[in-house]
Amino acid sequence: MGYDSLLNDTEPDDPSLLTRKIDAPFEPGVVPDGTTLSGKTALLARGLNGLPLIWLYHAVVIVALRRRIDVPENWARFMALWARHGHWMLKHLNSRWLISACDTIADDHPAPGIRAAATAASATLTTLRLAETGRARGADLRPLGRNYTNRPLYDGLIWFNIGQGDAVANLEARIARARADGTLPARILAELLDRAKRNDTVLQPAGRCA
Repeated sequence: MGYDSLLNDTEPDDPSLLTRKIDAPFEPGVVPDGTTLSGKTALLARGLNGLPLIWLYHAVVIVALRRRIDVPENWARFMALWARHGHWMLKHLNSRWLISACDTIADDHPAPGIRAAATAASATLTTLRLAETGRARGADLRPLGRNYTNRPLYDGLIWFNIGQGDAVANLEARIARARADGTLPARILAELLDRAKRNDTVLQPAGRCA
């Protein structure tokens, strides 16, 4: 079953999002093109196979927003989905996708105070991932390379891959936007993280991590 038109075919308040299962078993030798939205949707569906359809719907909305595709429509879908199914998603989505939700709010919510709170949540979990990766790897900070196998941390989170990716750069961009909003919590958060990066902390080498 393909999911190319998932966002147009299903409304965020549709109760079947919780009852329908994702049907996208692994196909040997078939690697969807993740640079397109349809290809990325297929990759996500493969990874979420067997879970309730709401996992894929939420993920595809986030990817579309991250790629700046139909932003007003997809932001409305994101907010409507959380308004209708937020309690369920808090209980059942794993940490990876809850963090992605915070990142989306930090990027697109119209209220500066809410963007600041979401940025703080994202910063907290990014720092935790850095710390847990460091604890798992010990003193070994050598790059793992582009073809490394994902190593699990917990609840859907994986190691940072030293030397690859843009997760920390994305976080820094969100913090910069929060600072520019001018709210007091955002300014304090930005200053605290600046100080952490200037000292011998887990964030100090973060620019080399993914």
